[in-house]
Amino acid sequence: MTEYLARDVGQVDKLWRPFATNKAAELRERGRARMQAELDELGIELLPNVWDPTATLATSRWHEQRADGVEQLLTERLAGCGTKHAAIVTCRRRCAPKLAEVGCGAWKICKACRGKRQRRMFARTAEAMRAASEGWAARAGRAAWYMLTLTVRHSGNAAQDAETIRLGWSDFWDWFCEHHRRALLGKHPPHITAHEMTNGRDAQGHYHLHCAFLFPRAGGRRVNYGACHRAWKRITRRLGNPSCILDFRTAQTANGKGSKEHKPEAAAAYLAKHSVPSYVAKSDTGSDLSDENLAHWLASTYGRRVIHTSDGFWLRYSRVCPCCVEKLHMLVGHRGAILSTWEQWSAAPHADDG
Repeated sequence: MTEYLARDVGQVDKLWRPFATNKAAELRERGRARMQAELDELGIELLPNVWDPTATLATSRWHEQRADGVEQLLTERLAGCGTKHAAIVTCRRRCAPKLAEVGCGAWKICKACRGKRQRRMFARTAEAMRAASEGWAARAGRAAWYMLTLTVRHSGNAAQDAETIRLGWSDFWDWFCEHHRRALLGKHPPHITAHEMTNGRDAQGHYHLHCAFLFPRAGGRRVNYGACHRAWKRITRRLGNPSCILDFRTAQTANGKGSKEHKPEAAAAYLAKHSVPSYVAKSDTGSDLSDENLAHWLASTYGRRVIHTSDGFWLRYSRVCPCCVEKLHMLVGHRGAILSTWEQWSAAPHADDG
């Protein structure tokens, strides 16, 4: 287990346990209510201790399985990373099958899964940003990616600060697009946001949001920074946490000629790095999240997306076999069964399914 952990998460488990217990109870209650509604619709009377509907009704069974997953100890989940399941990536013809490891999926605390997610996020984000830049340039001329960071003053409650930013971001983005309507040609520009949490100077948890958005630069168009600061302060004041903490910068990278160019790869690398908590991202420097802040992060992001994008941002992703150019599929199962299948396929790697 030490191969996958930045440090022991036993204390995090204890802090996470109250939330996990309450969430599991909530899921089971919702499952029972859903099950009862379906039984009433079918005209079936539920007799206690006689029949267990969870064995046959998919809706209730889903809630029960989800509740079991929430209650699972973090240490148990991390201990099984890469040991319980495996996968074979192959096409229909089995031209060149490859054996792949299947992690625990707990990328917020698992070092191995976090690295995979970060590499995948960078590749997909950079590709989508390049396509968005080319599409905008073809329609409306030159544009550049800008980085925006939104924060609020610490209220002492990291979950409350996270909710303030989530609610405020939606209002701020609508205002931003309306205020710059003429420069944006009346359209909402492509953008991607990532939520992040660090310890903060007071060690009470610093929750903030990073956003990369495309903005035209042709014709002298510029972002109105002053109006943006005033708008964010006005929005957060309405939400009970007045703040004007807002930072803009352009996504630049060195071009090897002593100057910098606007490149989407710079923004993609930044977002891929900061879309995961620094509990594992910065463990080598000693500036990782505290146990309390990590537990707050897990609770505040449970069941929520950490990455949000504009409509149509992601490109259709489909891997194909380099031999026959057919679509690749992934066969996932228990590690023992997959390894047995892999040995059989390796003996005849070019066998055709027919």
